[in-house]
Amino acid sequence: MTQSAGNRTGENIKAPLLPHLGQKKLGADSPFDNDSIVGGYSVLTKSMIGSGMLGMAYAGCQWGFVMGILACLVTAGITYFTVYVLAVMAMEYMSASNGELSFFNVAKFVSPKTSWLIDLGVAVKAFGASVAYIQIVGSLMAEVVLQGFSLGIDRQIVKYIVQIVLVVLLAPAVYCKSITSTKAVNMFGIANLAYLALLSIVYARPSWDNVTLWPLSVSGLFSRLPVFIFCFSCQQNLYKVCNELRYPTLGKLEKMGIWTVLSGLVIYTTVMIFPYMTFGENVDSNFLHNLPLESYPVKLGYIAASLSLGINLPLAMHPCRNSLTVLWYKGNVPSDPVKERRFRVMLTTLLLASITILGMAVDSLGIIMELAGLLGGNTMCYVMPTYLYCVMFTGQRDWSW
Repeated sequence: MTQSAGNRTGENIKAPLLPHLGQKKLGADSPFDNDSIVGGYSVLTKSMIGSGMLGMAYAGCQWGFVMGILACLVTAGITYFTVYVLAVMAMEYMSASNGELSFFNVAKFVSPKTSWLIDLGVAVKAFGASVAYIQIVGSLMAEVVLQGFSLGIDRQIVKYIVQIVLVVLLAPAVYCKSITSTKAVNMFGIANLAYLALLSIVYARPSWDNVTLWPLSVSGLFSRLPVFIFCFSCQQNLYKVCNELRYPTLGKLEKMGIWTVLSGLVIYTTVMIFPYMTFGENVDSNFLHNLPLESYPVKLGYIAASLSLGINLPLAMHPCRNSLTVLWYKGNVPSDPVKERRFRVMLTTLLLASITILGMAVDSLGIIMELAGLLGGNTMCYVMPTYLYCVMFTGQRDWSW
């Protein structure tokens, strides 16, 4: 952080950087569009509540009952704080610049030398999520297929076939230049995930004998911390939501952030506590594997999880590809459509091949969540927003909380 950077930012941004709650920085006289808030909420919530919910009990068994709940509360609070900080920076950027709102542009506007870290964090987080989707869908659907049909085929072979079919079916959407997630699709996915949370309650046989109140070990505590970071991150889509609001205001982004974090907190604590209290240290990194697949509601849960996570693959691949494109061209993405299309096709093909191979090779969801949370989620969702916010404040004394 340098004084010159702070002075430059101070010259461009005159108003107090962190206005009081509810103060509108942009579109102050615009109607409060409830429909756009619900749409934004659905995008952020679907971004947050995904494959991570299946591994929360796995993380909680190392943290212990008390520390596990505390970790959820603290991570949820930090997530809302960074969402709010990003929202404030979005309002300030939109009032001071005519450029498109994006993480790279905001970072370049505030701290040009560190702007690449934002896109690197987005790429790692989205890539890890894509691998997790491939791994989960293949694993879940393989179990359903083998239970429903008398096939003399090895489970791993069925899993590989399902994963390849998934990638082939979704490839056209991934290759597209842009993609818009609809509110209906997101709400459908959220409903499926809520059903999974309900399964964790219905099939629970909670017992205090299965749990420990405190962490099992220091090493286990720190090794599972990235899982909580991975699960609660939704910041990567905040600016996309802001761009699509007809009348963006700080108040709208606040409401979406609060509703999203509360929704995630309720679902995550549910799927952490009940499977953990039922299966104890034997809980799988995907708690659905602990439930009886012979039961039709559980089979439906496998299908619901596969549908919800499968349709998320293009939504994760697009920000990953876009961030890698920005890094490759150092922010100067070619405007020539032929060059853009050629590079997009090559990069997308490489990414699809990479996530397919990794998804087929890795069987543990915990490994994916730990690496993606540590390398991508922590940097992009927590460290960089706070750092950029502090750089924005350099040289300013007339701000208020």
